[in-house]
Amino acid sequence: MDSNDSWTWPKRPTDATEFDQMMDSVDRHLARRDLTPPQRSLHAIRLISMALNLSGITFLGVGVVRGEPFSPSDLLPRVFDWYDETYGERNKIDLSLGYVVLPLRDTYWTLQIPFGCGVVEPFIDRSLANVGRQRGTRMHPATLNVLTCLRGITQAYAELLSNDELTHVMKAYSRGYVAMRTLGEMRGHQLFDQAKGDYRHSVEALSAGDALSKARWDNAQCAEKIFKGLLAQAGQEFPTSGRRGHDIAHLGRLISTTFGSSIPNGKLCDIHCPAAIRYGEINVDMHEAWTSHAALIDTLLHLRTIALTLRENTSQP
Repeated sequence: MDSNDSWTWPKRPTDATEFDQMMDSVDRHLARRDLTPPQRSLHAIRLISMALNLSGITFLGVGVVRGEPFSPSDLLPRVFDWYDETYGERNKIDLSLGYVVLPLRDTYWTLQIPFGCGVVEPFIDRSLANVGRQRGTRMHPATLNVLTCLRGITQAYAELLSNDELTHVMKAYSRGYVAMRTLGEMRGHQLFDQAKGDYRHSVEALSAGDALSKARWDNAQCAEKIFKGLLAQAGQEFPTSGRRGHDIAHLGRLISTTFGSSIPNGKLCDIHCPAAIRYGEINVDMHEAWTSHAALIDTLLHLRTIALTLRENTSQP
């Protein structure tokens, strides 16, 4: 367990006083980790879920039958209520691990990868009314209809999708889930936080479709900072300036040499972004921008074992 996960609580609160005491404790713990209010609620959910052995999906809170006050099904939504009431406007957050972009019927869609606690089993159903089981138990884990995660999808569009297209969405979710967990769990170096910001900005630009040069540039910046952060954690020297310092293929080969995990060179070349693109001297189309994005997702899948090993090593006393 990560040293930052050391917070514990003895039992599930049964009234408002006990709940407020628990929330004050976990919020102070997260504040001491220098997390801002918008960052704390998801971390609070994770820590409370581990301490009290709870599970469920946290981004589908609206309209959920929560049960008795302070019951297991009520407690996680109550944590979000507490942060909303306590921090107000300062608590606006996006309740997801991240987003990936995928082509579907010649249109590009943004797929949300929701934040979940415990076991969440994905499935796919054309009926968007079937969101799945939003609160899990030991016998019946939470479930999620992946199709509802496509941003802006309508029931009419869902009905058009073939079985192969549904499989395509499910594969995009499965790959995106692993990639977003890998990126989200990278800690211990300031470059990782910067890389997460670059990824978010890249997806926003790609989803908008009108800043494709920026999408490609931010995507490459994300990969560069991930590679350099991993190399720095391993004590491996790497170029910090000049052409080599921004050469994704070269940095990727250093990753392969250092960790023994070969990243396909074609993926590295797809991610690399010449400076001319950044300055608008070379046009970028939607397919090219998405190809770079998809290559970064593939690269994150290759890096998962490396990232987990480094995290375990850095968390040991």
